[in-house]
Amino acid sequence: MSDSPFDPPKPKPPTAKETAVTVIGGLGVIAADIATGGLLSTLAAIPSGGEREGPPDIRAGLAAIADTAAPARDGDRAACTRCAAWVPYASMALNEDGYFCARCAAELSQG
Repeated sequence: MSDSPFDPPKPKPPTAKETAVTVIGGLGVIAADIATGGLLSTLAAIPSGGEREGPPDIRAGLAAIADTAAPARDGDRAACTRCAAWVPYASMALNEDGYFCARCAAELSQG
């Protein structure tokens, strides 16, 4: 197969010298960490100022997912996001706020 102008460029393989330098450099860092009693590992574990303290807020993430999730379904019927009425799924209206029955969709489009 020939390379066409539409194919992404392929990276050139590393030379033996580049590979040797990478391996020796890695071993040098490991040796320095051992020689300093783990100082490099300790420094790497310190969080930078830009990182958030504490665990992530799972509830905020779940709320964002719930806002964009598909409606609750039971066969061919689904629950309206606004009034929770069960209507035929095919009759529902959709916008960025959720899935709506015909009555709620009409109310939302008026106001």
